[in-house]
Amino acid sequence: MAAPTAFDAYRMGPDLSQDASRQTGSTAGNVHNPPEDPDTTLGSRHSKTGKAMKLILLIALTVGVSAQSNQKPESQTECPMHEAHTRMNQRGEKGMGFSQTATTHHFFLHSNGGVIQVETSDPADATNRNEIRMHLGHIAKAFQSGDFDIPMFVHDTVPPGVPEMKRLQKNIQYSFEETPNGGRVVISSANKEARDAIHRFLRFQIEEHKSGDPLDVL
Repeated sequence: MAAPTAFDAYRMGPDLSQDASRQTGSTAGNVHNPPEDPDTTLGSRHSKTGKAMKLILLIALTVGVSAQSNQKPESQTECPMHEAHTRMNQRGEKGMGFSQTATTHHFFLHSNGGVIQVETSDPADATNRNEIRMHLGHIAKAFQSGDFDIPMFVHDTVPPGVPEMKRLQKNIQYSFEETPNGGRVVISSANKEARDAIHRFLRFQIEEHKSGDPLDVL
């Protein structure tokens, strides 16, 4: 009875050997392919994400700088009204003979007419002060004779009130007066139509020169 038992054990030997071989191979595979370290994997993902974010930020900054370089600052943006005022000042310097930016224009509406006043911005500016006085003295005589060529040239149009002031020139008086820093032309009339024309003319000057003076009769 012992012999068969030994024989059976012998026959079972190869199967047991194969099972042992499988277990050994599985163990060996586990040794050569260890599981990924969660910390290492997470760090790798964070590194890739960080690089992607840096690239996106770099692109956004590049686009922003390019847009800003192509956009003009507000102060340099072209404005039709600003350009028109600049051209008027350029014509004014030619027609009046003195700097428009170094002097200040004022226009006042009075019940009997009004005043055109120009003075230097700098009280020590004797050159422009003398030019102002020379110009306004000439203007008083020119207007008295019905000559409004200079304001028509400076403003590149016929100012409101000029046609009536020409027609009613005999009813309007113009006189020049010196001021400490320049001078003024005093305009007066006893004729209502003439006064209305004078007021329209002066209001136009206030708006064109942006002097900020009251548009109402003082």
